[in-house]
Amino acid sequence: MAVTLGEINQSNWKKCIWLNPGKDQAHFVAPNTYSLVEAAYEPNCFPLAIYTGEEMVGFVMYNFNDDDYNWWICRLMIDEKEQGKGYGRAGLREAIKLLAAKPDCSQIVITWEPENLKGEKLYLSEGFIKTGEIIEEEVVGRLYLNKA
Repeated sequence: MAVTLGEINQSNWKKCIWLNPGKDQAHFVAPNTYSLVEAAYEPNCFPLAIYTGEEMVGFVMYNFNDDDYNWWICRLMIDEKEQGKGYGRAGLREAIKLLAAKPDCSQIVITWEPENLKGEKLYLSEGFIKTGEIIEEEVVGRLYLNKA
């Protein structure tokens, strides 16, 4: 299963806003409409579509945080019809690869709702470490990159 990340643009933004994480997941992630508006007004936010082949199956957004000088994965969602197929893990790995390639990236930060046990299991299995920090009632995880 090849997953790629692609830009959100004039030809695909409507598909992006119709992606839906489902009722069980909706309270864990901001709607894609909100994320796209946020990215339009926040210069350090970068929204991307998650694709398998030509099909958009999810959304990820990352940003550079001027307060702590770290790269953050601030959104990750897979459409409810595409969940359980490994696209979330594959999309997360692609986002990690993209950020790890940045010369100023020594760690990647992600947060999640404490009740999001599936998300937590995914993030921890991909190397994120719970720091004990809580930001806006969300658990903070950090992935420390071993750059030699």
